[in-house]
Amino acid sequence: MLNQDVCDIFGVQGVYSQYGGIVFGEEEGMKMAQALGPKGKGSILVSHGLLTVGKRCDEAGYLFRLMEKSCKIQLEVDALAANGLKKHIISDEEAAYNFKMASESEILYCEFQPELEYEEFLTGPGFKT
Repeated sequence: MLNQDVCDIFGVQGVYSQYGGIVFGEEEGMKMAQALGPKGKGSILVSHGLLTVGKRCDEAGYLFRLMEKSCKIQLEVDALAANGLKKHIISDEEAAYNFKMASESEILYCEFQPELEYEEFLTGPGFKT
């Protein structure tokens, strides 16, 4: 883990590398769910994008933006490290503690609200209709 925020998905993220094209059948969806795992919150779908889940849409939305941001940060840090900057990695112990303290569904729901309100502000009152 490269930053505190991404610890919200520590140990509950996965990678689905068996991309089988557009999901029209139950079989591909079942494979994706299996890659996500029983406690999974997010997955990188190789050759496609990201998948997040939550108890509420707002939780899944927050996790999606978090994974998207963490992928961008990872690429930037890797580029800097290739030019000599040392990576600072959060230890598994610290990441697990952060996950325990800040990854509950209600917390993630609340984390998304400012972004949702900002989007509503930008798009006007018709945003929710």
